[in-house]
Amino acid sequence: MRDDLVIRITEVESRDDICTDTEFYMSLNALTCAVTETICSIVPKVTSAPYHKCWWTRELSEKHREVHRIVCRSYSRR
Repeated sequence: MRDDLVIRITEVESRDDICTDTEFYMSLNALTCAVTETICSIVPKVTSAPYHKCWWTRELSEKHREVHRIVCRSYSRR
């Protein structure tokens, strides 16, 4: 996996002296594209499991309502 990244980065044209802003941004863009392509090809795409437990619970809903009531009350008393 890392070899693929090294190969793509070594293919990017590198210069020892970058004199202008345009040259810098062109080099930065080429490096960013190489890293992005490597990430897209190596990092697996993940989807949620069909039986994944929902993180939002009834207790959390109650606390959310309570906080909302307190916020409304403090806003009206300002």
